[in-house]
Amino acid sequence: MFIHVDSYNKFLLTLTDTSNLVLFDFYTSKFLKAVKLKGKVIAIRPAKHSQLIGISFNKGVVEIWDLELLKNVRRKDIAAVANDLVFTPDSKKVILAGKCFIKL
Repeated sequence: MFIHVDSYNKFLLTLTDTSNLVLFDFYTSKFLKAVKLKGKVIAIRPAKHSQLIGISFNKGVVEIWDLELLKNVRRKDIAAVANDLVFTPDSKKVILAGKCFIKL
C-alpha cells in the first residue's frame, strides 16, 4: 500500500494491493481517476518538486507516471528488478538500486 500527497496539496494518490493507482482531489476527497497497473509493484517513489511518480515492477520494468494526468510518460526495461528508486533533486533522472546494482 502506498499513499502520497503531491507537493501542491492538490492530489492524493494511493496504490492498492491489487495494483490500482487511484487519484483523489486532496481537499474534497472526490475520486478523480483510477488505473490498473500491469504487473506487481516492487517500489514506488514520488519526485520531490514535480508531478512525477517512479514505479518499479517485478518484471524488470521501471515506469515514470505523470500524477496529474495519471498517465505513463516513460517506460524502461532494465536487466534486473529495481528494489528501490529515487529521483535526483531536479527530477530529471532516476537512480535505481537492485540486488547487485545501482544505476542512473
